[in-house]
Amino acid sequence: GKEGDCAFVTVGGSSLDECVSEVLGTLGRARSWVITNHLLRSDPSSAKRPRQCLPRQPTSNELNFVWVIDFPMFEAEKNAEGESVLVSTHHPFTAPKPHHLQQLEQLLQSPSSPPPSNLTKVRGQHYDLVVNGVELGGGSIRIHNPLLQRLVLTKALRVPLEQFAHLLKALGAGCPPHGGIALGFDRLMAVLCRAASLREVLAFPKSFQGKDLLVGAPAEVSRGELEEYHLGVLGAAAATSPTTATETKTSGEDGARQSAQASKTGKTGQSSETGLSSET
Repeated sequence: GKEGDCAFVTVGGSSLDECVSEVLGTLGRARSWVITNHLLRSDPSSAKRPRQCLPRQPTSNELNFVWVIDFPMFEAEKNAEGESVLVSTHHPFTAPKPHHLQQLEQLLQSPSSPPPSNLTKVRGQHYDLVVNGVELGGGSIRIHNPLLQRLVLTKALRVPLEQFAHLLKALGAGCPPHGGIALGFDRLMAVLCRAASLREVLAFPKSFQGKDLLVGAPAEVSRGELEEYHLGVLGAAAATSPTTATETKTSGEDGARQSAQASKTGKTGQSSETGLSSET
């Protein structure tokens, strides 16, 4: 090592799954602390003063980008019954690394459920983009094979298929390989402007209570605003809403009549969306 290097030694639980989970969690918190406080270095103003954590001042053209890759597809955690179960580290639809695909298929196709410790060795195709220690975004390449997706849901994650029947049906129709990424443009602007907070680069920053003080949002919607867009409130919420059940039915019927009339005259509204593929 060299001056300024720092070594971390940590231990985990008695089992392999607990050890990996606890060690990675501890090192992750340590990494976050170092990133938050930038770098550890000596105070240049005095050689006699002890080492302390000082903000690192980047040069005007210093932008250090890095891709974080090779995440595990799954991690083990304890459920309410104290059993070791698998959860997705990104989401249940993340594709495995190509060189881990055969290993994953063999584990999932075995007659008995594979041990969680074996599946945590499989790496997934998800990624994060970081600049100067700030995460700008993340995404993944997704599973496009319906058989593999079914095995991941049932054998690895033990998720009821009914929740994703529509997805499996769509994949079975011939879905091509696909993926995406969601980028935080406001975070990039904060880095470029050296802002201390995201609030400094947002046009309409929210308060700590999640309120937009400029436009007064969130707020209750008046009866007139609901009628303007032919909307209504159904169910139990209607009792506390400015819109009554009768008005809800009326506005719904009016909206249906207007939609039918627009279809006949060929004046239906059209909308289009453009942009990058994004992850949720």
